Amino acid sequence: MPKNMKNKGINGITLIALVITIIVLLLLAGISISMISGDNSILKQASNAKSLTEEKQEKESISLAYNSVITDKAGKGESTGASITANEFDKAIKNYDANASATADGRKIIVTFSNGHKYTVYSNGNVTEYSTTPYAKDELVVTVSGENVDSPYYVNYPSAKGTIKCRVLYNDSTYGLQIVSVNPVTRVILGKNDPNENVLGEMGSLERAQNSYNRLVTTLNEKAEEYITTEDGKTIATDARCVGSNPTNKNYPDNLTGNAKISAMFTANEDFSYMETYNGKYFKTDFNYETDFNRLKKISAVNIPDTSIDSYYWCGSHFLLSDSNATIFGMKYIDASGMMKNSSIWGVKYDNNVTSVSPTCGFRPVFILSPNVKITGGQGTEEIPFEIGL
Repeated sequence: MPKNMKNKGINGITLIALVITIIVLLLLAGISISMISGDNSILKQASNAKSLTEEKQEKESISLAYNSVITDKAGKGESTGASITANEFDKAIKNYDANASATADGRKIIVTFSNGHKYTVYSNGNVTEYSTTPYAKDELVVTVSGENVDSPYYVNYPSAKGTIKCRVLYNDSTYGLQIVSVNPVTRVILGKNDPNENVLGEMGSLERAQNSYNRLVTTLNEKAEEYITTEDGKTIATDARCVGSNPTNKNYPDNLTGNAKISAMFTANEDFSYMETYNGKYFKTDFNYETDFNRLKKISAVNIPDTSIDSYYWCGSHFLLSDSNATIFGMKYIDASGMMKNSSIWGVKYDNNVTSVSPTCGFRPVFILSPNVKITGGQGTEEIPFEIGL
């Protein structure tokens, strides 16, 4: 083989090896750079770990400052349920970061640390990272102290049927975040002329009144569900119900089955022989209304400010009165003075004369808000309610 051909072969192999080596080195360099500076890099992970540690320490400092103010108030004989002022908190937080500051923001306190980190401290001591659009579950604080309940916030619910001004009814681990309309949004007919398509019996008949009675709570909750859909079609509320229905099992007792349903049905006193044919067919009195009614009283939200639709409103509970003269089946409602009253739907007299009516009352829905709902505007006052969205 000619000498120059041999050298050309060696040089060719050397050049290929060199190119391959360079490519491998570039790949290794890329991997190394990614490990050092990428989104999931060592440096990024170290930075995240540092931030998490700082956040944990800062939140702990805020909790310690909050508790120190509460302890100081108790030592002075002051109510620990009273709001903590920004000035009180500012003095306390400086024991943990001399350059930290606390400022008032409505009923909240904003704490800013020397590194620029900001947190929101709510009246119940909860702490979240500061945001201009906080989660509603954090912002809409309801403070319960013994028999006293502080629920000051107003919220506009953006129903497709029209904006509904609401008050915060509950915000806790038992009931979640529930808001109730301030005023009736419509009027609902029950009894023998109940227009709900799921009620059996001819319009105006006794049969329809009796069936309307047995599904009163369900009918009102179905009406509430009509208001869930929002203007933009998003799911802000996970459910809706009538005020006075069971806050955790809204269709109770209508949804009972088996022995549980049997035990919830009316059975006549043995002296009331005229009612024997009705035993086990119709619900007896339930006390669904008590939870909502007691809360409405404590937050001064029983009465209706705007009576243009109605001054009365349904409360989602059955009632039954029975004696030797007559038995009356009906529905609970709240009158213009804020008193709980009974409205008859149908009844039976001792001589077996049966009557039925078709009462109408205003209707206040309760919305169960999604945990993802945020405050997007407003001030939470009666004049300028909070706006909510996702």
